[in-house]
Amino acid sequence: MACRRSPRCTRAVFSSSERDLLEQSYEMRAIIVLLDGIDEAADLKLLVEDFVTQRLVRMGVRLVVTSRPEGVRIALYERDFVIVSDDDRG
Repeated sequence: MACRRSPRCTRAVFSSSERDLLEQSYEMRAIIVLLDGIDEAADLKLLVEDFVTQRLVRMGVRLVVTSRPEGVRIALYERDFVIVSDDDRG
């Protein structure tokens, strides 16, 4: 379900108890957001990268981001992310 109508997506998607659980987990920093395949966001890739590196990181959201290295502006991630490549797996 797309959450374009409400600034708080959780109101549109989750029940009250689910929303409370998510908000409590967020406040406890017990949530990790996984963004898989940023390089596959097509025309939105630059917007998504900027949102991740400029908004979510500053908000303190714990993130795991995946992409092919040639598919993103790697310099955006070097300051705030630990970068691991397939070559690092041995």
